[in-house]
Amino acid sequence: MNIKKLFFVLFIATIMILNFVPAYALEQNSAKMLLQKLDNYVVDITVVNDKTVHVIQGFDIVSQHKDSIIPGRAKLVLYNGMNPRNAVANIGGSRKDISSQDIIEEDGNKVIYYEIWRPIAPGESLPIQIEFDTDLTAKGFLFKQMNLNFGEPELEINKMFFILNLPEKYGVTYSEPALTSSDGQKYIIEFDNVNHEESVVVEYSPLPLPVLPFHGYWLWLTLVIISLGLFAYRILKK
Repeated sequence: MNIKKLFFVLFIATIMILNFVPAYALEQNSAKMLLQKLDNYVVDITVVNDKTVHVIQGFDIVSQHKDSIIPGRAKLVLYNGMNPRNAVANIGGSRKDISSQDIIEEDGNKVIYYEIWRPIAPGESLPIQIEFDTDLTAKGFLFKQMNLNFGEPELEINKMFFILNLPEKYGVTYSEPALTSSDGQKYIIEFDNVNHEESVVVEYSPLPLPVLPFHGYWLWLTLVIISLGLFAYRILKK
C-alpha cells in the first residue's frame, strides 16, 4: 500500500469515527452549546443568623443532543459577593467535597468548579446540587433587605424557584417579584422560561406585619415623620 492510499484510508476512518462516536462536552463552553437547557433550577437560602446564610443551588441538566453526552468540567458563578465555605457537590446523588482550589475569582465573582463524568442520554436529565455556607448580611435594622442575582445567562431555564427560609422571629414584608407562595417560614418566588440573569429583592422584619405592596421602611419612615409632626405641633401649641 503506497502512502497516498494509506492517507486515504486514514481519512475515511477518521470521518467514520467522528460520525459514529457519541458527542462529549469536555469544557464548559462546549457543554453549554450541547446541553442548552436546565430545569427545576432552585436557589434555596436559609438565614442562619444576621451574618451567615446556607445556600443550596440545584438544577436538572437536560440533554437535548442526539447522542449521549458527558458534560465534564462545569462551573457555577456566585453573585452578590458570596464567598463560599464548606462547599459540597451532589452529582446525581453522589456527594463530594469541593476543595478551595476549585473555587476561584473571575470578573469579580467567586466561581465554583465541579466535574460531571456521568453520561446523560438524549432527552434525559441529571440532578446537580451545589451546597455551601457564606457571609451575606442583609441591610437594615427593623426591615432587613436582600438584593440577590442568580441564574445562568447563557442557558435556557425551564423553571426557576427562589426559596428563602427565615428564623421564626422574622417574616417577609415585601418582595420583588411578588411571592408566589409561603409555607410557615419558607417563602417562594417562581419564574418560568428564564434565559437571562434574574434578580430578587426581599425584605423581612421581626415586626408582625403582613406582606406589603411597598417597602416596609417607607411605613416606618412615615410613622416617624407623623410622630415628629405631632410632637412639634404640641410644642408649638404650648
